[in-house]
Amino acid sequence: MAWRPAAWRLTPRACVPPSAGRSRWTSSYGRASRISTPSVTSAADRVAIPHTLSITPPLATVGLAEEEARAAGHRVKIASRPVAEIVAMPRAYIVEDTRGVMKFVVDTDTDEILGAALLSVDAQELINTVALTIRYGIKASELRDAVYTHPTSTEAFNEVLATIVRTDEPRAARA
Repeated sequence: MAWRPAAWRLTPRACVPPSAGRSRWTSSYGRASRISTPSVTSAADRVAIPHTLSITPPLATVGLAEEEARAAGHRVKIASRPVAEIVAMPRAYIVEDTRGVMKFVVDTDTDEILGAALLSVDAQELINTVALTIRYGIKASELRDAVYTHPTSTEAFNEVLATIVRTDEPRAARA
């Protein structure tokens, strides 16, 4: 089965491509020419490639969805929060668009971010930070505790990653 971004699970209406015939999904398209030139970059760096659906507000995803992480054998904890409830995201209030939600899938045992789905103002920018976090093994607690410039949407990471909405039960000890 071909890999598809987790957001393709949205309602079909949200994923209808524009009439111009181009997909609303973007990712590494701008890098296509550079990927074909081995001296610049290679296929080895294609880990945690972010994708963005150009809607308002933008939907951006990277890594594994919650179900995919469990299917891969990870115990996960989910950090999620509606944008309207994120006090530490002043940019959403400044531009008067508090629609959306942010969700992170974190490995319970290693504290590594396995994936994220961001439906919010600046999601197309924020997802790049999350992709780097996944690519370089930065812990969720490090992203949560970082200091970000004000007023920016990255400040939301502090609050969202501190809001664990559910955690998988510990695995039973093997006999």
